[in-house]
Amino acid sequence: AIVCTELDPLAGALVHVTGSTVAGDLGTELASFQYVVRRCQLYRAQTVDTLPETAHSALVEGTIDSVLFYSPRTAAYFVKLVAVAGLELNCRQIVACCLSVAVAEALRALTFAEIRIAEAPNQDCLFAELIGNI
Repeated sequence: AIVCTELDPLAGALVHVTGSTVAGDLGTELASFQYVVRRCQLYRAQTVDTLPETAHSALVEGTIDSVLFYSPRTAAYFVKLVAVAGLELNCRQIVACCLSVAVAEALRALTFAEIRIAEAPNQDCLFAELIGNI
């Protein structure tokens, strides 16, 4: 909606910087409004089989106060890795700050001290949820 109100589709192509996996098809959606969108994959997230040692240790030692979750995929994978490590109960003291309701839903298999959802799906609002825990 912001693109359509703020940008002229005739002013030139838009660049949509993404990871290897995207949640929607912004290009097709904007094409229906005469925008030309070029998708540029900037990064690729790779999965691991176990929690990194620093994350494992921090969960065991209870030194994590909050965790930021940006995507449903990442949240679901965190749930899987925590379960593989047998550390589900260690999340009970952690506040999970989520970018969206979909991200929060992906965490529902774990019990957190609190699950917070950003007021809007952007980093500033996500950080506001984090700051609320400090």
